[in-house]
Amino acid sequence: LTSLESLVLSENEFTGSLPNELNMLTNLRSLYIDGYTKDSKGIVGELLDFALLSDLTVLSLASNSLTGTIPRNLLGSSSQGKNSVIINFHSNRLSGSLPNELNRFEKLQIDVADNKISGIDKELCAMDGWMNGIVADFGCDAILCPAGTANVNGRQSNSALDCGICEGATLAPFFGSVECVPDETKMEARAILERFYFNCGGQKWS
Repeated sequence: LTSLESLVLSENEFTGSLPNELNMLTNLRSLYIDGYTKDSKGIVGELLDFALLSDLTVLSLASNSLTGTIPRNLLGSSSQGKNSVIINFHSNRLSGSLPNELNRFEKLQIDVADNKISGIDKELCAMDGWMNGIVADFGCDAILCPAGTANVNGRQSNSALDCGICEGATLAPFFGSVECVPDETKMEARAILERFYFNCGGQKWS
């Protein structure tokens, strides 16, 4: 298996965490363990750094339940710094900031929307070659919509689909939100006021 170059394990019913043995597949160029169509929580636990896979150009682990932060040495030994690299961690439970160590990739396409990301290192927002060049047009928003905003992709991909501000009793607490969710605190406060209004005959107030 050490000579394997592509491993596709998507749309299975895998459970448990990522095995450390994946780091032994040193000739691997692409790895897919996505779960787009599955109702199960999929792979859990922390993300591996895949630091020994120098030739890996596609790493797709979308729609699982990975937790923890994105390792600062993710793909640390990569020889693909000037080539196109695709990282897809969409719809997991990853937290923390997007580390600036990723700036070693000049042409990175990274999708970490719909996680619990709390920030982006500003240096990454100047990586004009990222996201097929869209970062040059939209800066940080091309990587992730900022907290308090959202759109269906969790990032701005063109001028017609910007990161919309969450208004009223909704919020988007994390970077890369794909929708504005109800603000339970505001909704509870409103419900209390409505009960007070009706219980005190508010309909007859002048």
